[in-house]
Amino acid sequence: MNKKDVSKKIENLKDRMNPKKREEEKAKEHRKGLAKGAAAGGVLGGLAGILFAPDKGENTRKKAKEEIEKNTEKVKENIGETKESLEKNLEETKVKAKDFYEEKKETVEEKVEKAKDRLSKSKEEAEEELEEKIEEMEEKKEEVEKKAEKQKKAVEKDVKDLKKEVQDKAEARKEEIKKDVKDTK
Repeated sequence: MNKKDVSKKIENLKDRMNPKKREEEKAKEHRKGLAKGAAAGGVLGGLAGILFAPDKGENTRKKAKEEIEKNTEKVKENIGETKESLEKNLEETKVKAKDFYEEKKETVEEKVEKAKDRLSKSKEEAEEELEEKIEEMEEKKEEVEKKAEKQKKAVEKDVKDLKKEVQDKAEARKEEIKKDVKDTK
């Protein structure tokens, strides 16, 4: 025996020992058998019906017509029952859908409210922060205005002192010039 044969036999044994695989194979074979049986039965039944019909063609057609009418009534009954069942299922589904919608609607509304609350809180916090910044800016403005006023007063004093000094010097120079003019005369 070569390696391939041994490998195939091992795989075959594994498949046979696997219950899931065995069930799948059985189900597959069962479906094949049912399909073959149904096909063969249909063909054979049809042939037998035609070949062994004890009545004339007219009687056979009459019986077939009656059978068709009887089966038609059964089908109509089944359709009626199915329709009723579908209508009932439809009503139940409508009720369930409505309940589901209402439940989800409430959940969504709750989430929307929570989001609005969070947004309003964030908005309030932002407004408070903005107000604080405005207050800080106003305080700094006041400080700058005070400093500017002090500097203005200091500059005005310096200008006044400088003016006085210039006037004093001008007066002194004037006096010197007058004196020089008197001395030169």
